[in-house]
Amino acid sequence: MDPFEKKPILPVDVMITLAINIVVAVLGYYAVMLWGSFGG
Repeated sequence: MDPFEKKPILPVDVMITLAINIVVAVLGYYAVMLWGSFGG
């Protein structure tokens, strides 16, 4: 029996946390770019 056979690659809560972090990072990046473009 493979102990990793029935487990997903990552737990669901970890995937959700990573997804939220990625979205926040992308939004923050675009916010900084727009802020600089419009002379903030």
